[in-house]
Amino acid sequence: MDLEEKALKRFWEQKDAIFLEKKELTDRFELLSEKIDALLNLKLDIFKENIKPFAPNKDGLLSKKAHSNMLRMSKTNDKKIQNIFGNAYNNELAKSIWFIWGSVSEDEYLLDQRFRIISNNYKFDDYNGGLNTDQSGQSTRTVSNIASNNYYFQFAKFLQVAKEDMNYQTAIDESKLVLTWENNKELLGSDDPFKESTKLLEKRFPPKYLWMWANKDTVLHPFSLMAFRNFVNSPFGGEILKDINPALEPPIITNMEFDTFVKQWKLISVSIFNKLGIDNNPDNSKNLSKLLSVIMVDDIEVNNSPTTDNTTHSKNKILNQIFFGPPGTGKTYNTINKALEIIGEATEGKKREDIKNLFDDRMKTGQIEFITFHQSMSYEDFIEGIKPVTEPDNESTGESLRYEVKPGIFRKLCSKASLAIAKLAGNQNKKENSNNSPEEKMAVVRNLTTEDYNDKQYVLIIDEINRGNVSQIFGELITLVEEDKRLGADEGLEVTLPYSNEKFGVPPNLHIIGTMNTADRSVEALDVALRRRFSFVEMPPKPELIAKEGKLKKDKGVLDGINLPLVLTTINKRIEKLLDKDHQIGHSYFLSVSTLEDLKATFQNKIIPLLQEYFFGDYGKIGLILGKGFFTEPGNMISTDNFFADFEYDDASDFAERIIYKIKSIDDMKDADFKEAINHLLRIN
Repeated sequence: MDLEEKALKRFWEQKDAIFLEKKELTDRFELLSEKIDALLNLKLDIFKENIKPFAPNKDGLLSKKAHSNMLRMSKTNDKKIQNIFGNAYNNELAKSIWFIWGSVSEDEYLLDQRFRIISNNYKFDDYNGGLNTDQSGQSTRTVSNIASNNYYFQFAKFLQVAKEDMNYQTAIDESKLVLTWENNKELLGSDDPFKESTKLLEKRFPPKYLWMWANKDTVLHPFSLMAFRNFVNSPFGGEILKDINPALEPPIITNMEFDTFVKQWKLISVSIFNKLGIDNNPDNSKNLSKLLSVIMVDDIEVNNSPTTDNTTHSKNKILNQIFFGPPGTGKTYNTINKALEIIGEATEGKKREDIKNLFDDRMKTGQIEFITFHQSMSYEDFIEGIKPVTEPDNESTGESLRYEVKPGIFRKLCSKASLAIAKLAGNQNKKENSNNSPEEKMAVVRNLTTEDYNDKQYVLIIDEINRGNVSQIFGELITLVEEDKRLGADEGLEVTLPYSNEKFGVPPNLHIIGTMNTADRSVEALDVALRRRFSFVEMPPKPELIAKEGKLKKDKGVLDGINLPLVLTTINKRIEKLLDKDHQIGHSYFLSVSTLEDLKATFQNKIIPLLQEYFFGDYGKIGLILGKGFFTEPGNMISTDNFFADFEYDDASDFAERIIYKIKSIDDMKDADFKEAINHLLRIN
């Protein structure tokens, strides 16, 4: 892929939209990260003594037969053996490592070459050998794969040792990770096949891959050999390699010895962050690695021409953006600050009341518009439509009714923005006034120079953008809102509107900010064409703001011994586990809490109703989140003999034995009982 620095910078700005559009790949990256963490935390010592009965060889390694025996024994009904191996072997080791190697999914052992980490050959003339697969998805050279031996314990151990940043020989000695050697014809005649095998393995990709992922908080970590190779083969990757060492070539960096690779890749990672102007922190390391993984294995169009300043405001290059997140994360709150920032108003250091007053003033002048999408919103409301108009009837004392084409909210704001540019351009149109038709205003805009674009900005805020039928509301404007399709851009476009038959284009000084509640409707439901034209800014819950900006900031978010940031964090972790992160609960629900009564009201009127909606009345799952302190004791079992009507039904006894959970009325709870319920929630004895 011909990826250049300017293209990667553009991708970085649009990463949220790319992650949403390429969900299959981003989900794999996230799942891979979870499995790496699980293996890093896996207590391998519990297997140490239990390995011996399964025929370890003289070097302390497990043969293929031993692993086969263990896999068979882990599925036995023998409780003792199940306790030793069971899920820890089948799920955390076997399935996890197959997935890391590149299997299609967690439950399929077919390798997908996009995800494989196996380098079949370290010779430069066979640089791409590790990506050869047949039609079934299996490797065509399985004998040279680590996968053929299934040394799961050694693989996991090497990952853990690699996190300590030890040298290769120490990592090998501690983990005993080897390449195929029992049946390897190249090594059968060797005096020390283990030594020969580990030297051969050193130049393969898997050990380096394990090291990168073990240290993923500090270095870049693509999710496959293909992603890695495509990146180092790209113009940008090659430029980075040359900056580090003029002698570096993609085959060399892939196949160099382990210890040298570790030193070089650290330098390369730092250089990439510096080139892109990105801070090297764990979040950015994860997101940049995920971005490189996605664009390097998928057919994402690379546009190496940078976004030019003649299509956007010099200080605000993103014209279209959407703030998305669960309820209560401050999406609408932050659109106010963002809108003022775009039009050049400073908000830093000002009180919220002053910021809101300034926002209201700009709303009155028409420089900022705020609307909310809903299911009844239409193209005619947003762009233009035929509307009834009444006027006095000269022939009677009543009024007559006629129909006119009226501009909608978006078209009106486009006209204002265009007229603002026209006025700034000088008296190019002597008829300039508020009654000019859109065609007259657009005629002026077409003759503007690039210097005219960087002055007065306009902002349209669309709250709950995903609640409307976006394709129907935007219509043909879905194309015109793109940055490079705005008026004055090299690829600028105009369309003929269907009602007025007038030419229309979107000016380059109009910004669109949308908000999207992910719990109300999944981000995936938003029109794909719209997602591609917007940059997405995630607004996740931030429990730390309760301690920093809430009413309890003097007490660091602690109320009567209750740590509110911890309460929110605990609830959200459980919601994510039982549902997903789109349905978490925002920090704003706790910002106004200053007393125990406030906290009780928040749970009674906000938190619990949200959970009831999320889980459709499944009170068992709600109980797993809140704990038993918020529930009444389950009632006694009811005999089917006298509860149900006289009717023969096979499952009647199951219904009778069903436990019915009921949530307590928090308003009726004593303060001490409520605090005890919170302790149960936090599992504090």
